Amino acid sequence: MNREGEEFEIVKYPRVDNINIFFVNLINRTAHLHGDMEFCYLMGGEFLIRSRGVEFPASRGSLLFFNSHEPHSLKRLEGPSPLLSLQISPGLCKRVFPGFENISFTSPRVFDGTDRAWRDSMTGEIYRLTRDYFRGGPGFELSVASGILRLFSRMMEGTEYKVIDREESLRNRERQSRLTRITAYINENLGEKITLTGLAERENLSPTYLSHFFRNTLDITFGEYVSNLRFERAARLMGSTGLSNLDICLEAGFSDRKYMNKAFLHNCGCTPREYREHLSRGKGGNESRPLRDHPLTNQYIYSDGAEIGRLLEDLRDLTAGDREEI
Repeated sequence: MNREGEEFEIVKYPRVDNINIFFVNLINRTAHLHGDMEFCYLMGGEFLIRSRGVEFPASRGSLLFFNSHEPHSLKRLEGPSPLLSLQISPGLCKRVFPGFENISFTSPRVFDGTDRAWRDSMTGEIYRLTRDYFRGGPGFELSVASGILRLFSRMMEGTEYKVIDREESLRNRERQSRLTRITAYINENLGEKITLTGLAERENLSPTYLSHFFRNTLDITFGEYVSNLRFERAARLMGSTGLSNLDICLEAGFSDRKYMNKAFLHNCGCTPREYREHLSRGKGGNESRPLRDHPLTNQYIYSDGAEIGRLLEDLRDLTAGDREEI
């Protein structure tokens, strides 16, 4: 029982159509994109965020939003780093408001230029729907879905957005389709040699055009993107297998161990050997635990009921402000 008399009895692995909510302890997440819209509420630490060609710091209490298929990266700078992620399929809002598919929110920093009362209404809603998501109970799906819709209603009232016209929408779909094909091919063939020239030929593009396409779409170069994916695969293998570093190097697609070393130094500030030793210690802190239950790198998804209960208490305290408890 917490000090407000509210008991957090956690339902294991709740599921709500078109909505995925989880707590994660994040170290580094390289540039990526997905079809869901995403809110990220930072509950600790200092982060460096990159989205829409802009890099900026964010810290405890910051709320971020990423549109569907919008590239973004998060890198921890210091401090404990739990965050809450709310991933929502655009279809949830589209069924209620068909015009929503043409809405694009213009800034990833939700609280920029907003007043305290509006921020409190957003964080209060986030707390309530997250609490209901994990507690479950009769009709909890309705409570969670209605909370998500209220979040987007408040977003349209309190933040800037633009309405995408039909021509821009068609261009976006074509770009997303091409990017999906390219990234799927890279993921499927990560252990093989992948070149910009060879990929350009597959897409009937010039290498120069494809190079600019990567830079403009993902905010990183083709080489950086492939190296980041190989780093993520190598880190996963170190956390979940007993393969030697040499075998992992080959399995991840690095042509030489020096390139794997360089990738780990860039992303983690340590060598592969030091990273593996850090994982093997596994004492006192989630960062030392092997990766599990999630395809991303350098993050620990909380699934234990006691851990989630503690995080819900932290979220309640952090979002308290002037919100009205329900």
